Amino acid sequence: MTIRRPPSGLPLRVQSIGVAFTEPGGRVRDVLDVANLELAAGSQSALCGPSGSGKTTLLHVLAGIERVSRGSVRWGAVEVTGLPAVVADRWRRETVGFVFQQFHLFAGLTALQNVLLPFRFDRWKVPAEARSRACSLLDRVGVRADTDVALLSRGEVQRVAVARALVRQPSIVLADEPTASLDAHAARAVGDLLAELCDASRATLLVATHDGALAARLATIFDLVDGDVRLRGSATSRPRLVGS
Repeated sequence: MTIRRPPSGLPLRVQSIGVAFTEPGGRVRDVLDVANLELAAGSQSALCGPSGSGKTTLLHVLAGIERVSRGSVRWGAVEVTGLPAVVADRWRRETVGFVFQQFHLFAGLTALQNVLLPFRFDRWKVPAEARSRACSLLDRVGVRADTDVALLSRGEVQRVAVARALVRQPSIVLADEPTASLDAHAARAVGDLLAELCDASRATLLVATHDGALAARLATIFDLVDGDVRLRGSATSRPRLVGS
């Protein structure tokens, strides 16, 4: 099965997804029970909710990392929940830029080498254009390209992770608390970077965040309540965002 990366953002349609975990003792606990969620291609949205509400799990489901017990997740023409694991991995690598809460950078490599890692999965030589873009992104987030990431502060590591997620100009950007470790000035810069670059490439952006300032600068805010997603300001638990 061949999946080609589209040139810009993708629309999202989520229908009746459920995720449940088995706790010690055998008790099954529902973590997510999302009836419906739609995002327009190129839209920019925040996903808010308290710690433990399931924001990270939902992002992982949308990226095809976490499997669902029921329901479907469709980005454009691709139903991610129906993909075999190997195909889902390739789709994610070619289509999604993910800013993980735990960063997943490699000590012993420079900031530039970490940002360029997504290109190493499918080629030995990194294109000059990609190297130039990586350096430009690191300059935007204020991190020297030749610095070993082991020597960086937590906030600097966070910014390198953002640069890595954006370097392939993905159609979808999912960010899990991208400003959590940053002071107000750095957080604003990272928020600007995410929003501006996603706007320029028309990528669809969804950010899980506790940062009220970051959420407020995005077009739409959703709240994760009792495992379901609600459009802020709406009484319904079945949000729908239409248009482009």
